[in-house]
Amino acid sequence: MRLTISEGRYHQVKRMFAAVGNRVVELHRERIGAIVMDEDLAPGEYRPLD
Repeated sequence: MRLTISEGRYHQVKRMFAAVGNRVVELHRERIGAIVMDEDLAPGEYRPLD
């Protein structure tokens, strides 16, 4: 499932799914503002920002 929110509050997505009887098992952030996350970066790796 793909969900897009423009402003995330504390555990907002988890609380939204719990309200309809579902549980979030994994959550992946794809971007922060105009910064798009590189798919090929491993957890803990980083890249310079422009």
